[in-house]
Parts: sequence; C-alpha cells; structure tokens
Amino acid sequence: MGKGYTDVYRWRRKNLQSSNRIRPPVSWSDNWQEDGIWDLNGNVYEWQGGYRTVDGEIQIIPDNNAAKQISQGSESTLWKAIMPDGSLVDPGTPGTLKWDYSNPVPEEGSGEYAFKLNTVLENPTQNTINNTE
Repeated sequence: MGKGYTDVYRWRRKNLQSSNRIRPPVSWSDNWQEDGIWDLNGNVYEWQGGYRTVDGEIQIIPDNNAAKQISQGSESTLWKAIMPDGSLVDPGTPGTLKWDYSNPVPEEGSGEYAFKLNTVLENPTQNTINNTE
C-alpha cells in the first residue's frame, strides 16, 4: 500500500535538508536501492490515457473522450494522428508528427539520445520497425 498524501507531506517537512534537497528513503524505490526505479510504485492516478506512439507517430483520442469508459486498444477507431498544422487525421496518414531520435541508435541501444519532432522517421530503432502493437 502506498503512502498517503498527508504521510508524504509530513515526511518531506521532517526530512527537508538544509540544501533544500529532499532525500526519500530507499524503501520507496522498486529494489530498495539508490539506483532503483522511483515514483512508479503505485500512483495509478498518474497514468495517462488517450496518448500513444505507434512507429513513432503521435496518436491521441481527441475531445477528452479517453476519460470515458471506452476501448483504447489498437482496434479502436477513435485514435487520431496529428498533422503539423494541428489537424487530426487517421493514423498512418503521410506527414503526421512523429517522435524521432536525433541520431542513429546503435544496435546495443546504449548511450543517451535526444528526441525531435519530425514528420518522417529518420532514425528508427529495431523495436520501431517491428512494432505491431
């Protein structure tokens, strides 16, 4: 069971360092270590619906319809891609906005990479190429 808002607030006030840096206990990470994953234990309220990327293409469910109890599966016809002018079109339409790596990604996938907004994938990854959702 996750910490309640009041518990976290009290902990932060009590443990605020003089450098104004908050240091949560390592038990809040997934593996109880400094190198663990933080802030992904629970927090279902932080998940977002109505947004996905397929082969780098940015797709949304418009008009806040994702807040309704609707299917957001790959078969849903509510998904729309975004053109550079902001208009919405069917997924797979040429020229839609895509997240692309700014540099080619080595096969081993190591290193740091920046993303850029593009209308074509110049630097696809093997996972992007094989994405069948």
